[in-house]
Amino acid sequence: YLVRANLFVLLEQQWRERGFGNIHINLMKGGKARLVMRQEGSLKLILNTPLVWQNPYAAVGTRAVRFMSFADVDHPQVYLARFSRVDEAEGFVSSLRMAV
Repeated sequence: YLVRANLFVLLEQQWRERGFGNIHINLMKGGKARLVMRQEGSLKLILNTPLVWQNPYAAVGTRAVRFMSFADVDHPQVYLARFSRVDEAEGFVSSLRMAV
């Protein structure tokens, strides 16, 4: 699944924008999956986290999805992906459910 989104990270109780670009679910051998996002224009990697069934994710409003990254076990981070349309957010959530 591939869709354009704005990515925010929760730092010091405030949402900070990480960038805008394509976020996609990268399915690998063995049933594992990762969320990967590159910033549009510079192609800088701004998100690369494994998807595990323990990852809490929830729809926030109609166009955003909040999820946690456990890539760094000592410092889990909370992210928010905001989409331009409602159907993109719904498709992203359903793809997350299928990938995990």
